[in-house]
Amino acid sequence: ARLRALRAWARALAPLTGALRDLDVALASLRGLAPDAASLAHARGRLLAARRRARDAMFAHLRRADVVATLRAAMSAAPRLREPRGRARRVARRTVARGLGRLARALDGDLQHPEGYHLIRRRARRVRDVVEVTEGALRKRDRAWRERLKAVQSQLGDLHDIDVLTGLLPGDDGALDGLRGAVGRHRASLVAGLGAPLALLAVELREARR
Repeated sequence: ARLRALRAWARALAPLTGALRDLDVALASLRGLAPDAASLAHARGRLLAARRRARDAMFAHLRRADVVATLRAAMSAAPRLREPRGRARRVARRTVARGLGRLARALDGDLQHPEGYHLIRRRARRVRDVVEVTEGALRKRDRAWRERLKAVQSQLGDLHDIDVLTGLLPGDDGALDGLRGAVGRHRASLVAGLGAPLALLAVELREARR
């Protein structure tokens, strides 16, 4: 029951923290671009104002009595976790294999749109998270995927950050035209740099599933 309550707690909080994180990502991404000074300053002002609103909304939620009580109840639970044996090992290995299959299918998807790259990123992260959580139940070759996916996940993360920034720039604000141009050029270079790593990963996944 405590875990179910905690899951609901996290789902309610996630949109608020996600909005704040997206704005933090967008502000950080501005430092890697070189648009005209006026466009950059205008964008920073708009993003900072939106961040203040998102921060206030998150804190207002976290101060609610029921939200605090749910978190305290979850923190007081101390389950004992033992070394996985028997069926737990099979489940862990199958979960990794299933995650790799989903990642392979994402690599065969449509990469003409941002969603295709972000699906690969999410599925690569899922595999790495599963390996980290179930490491004690996995074979060495399964554990190796955590490091193997690290670099490409980082590259995909950089692309996602730029797409987050793009989504937060209003298309009807002419003062942002200079920044939008710089963002577009930077995104093109990131996509070009992903071609070879993703192709190699697709080959490795096919070989691993034989």
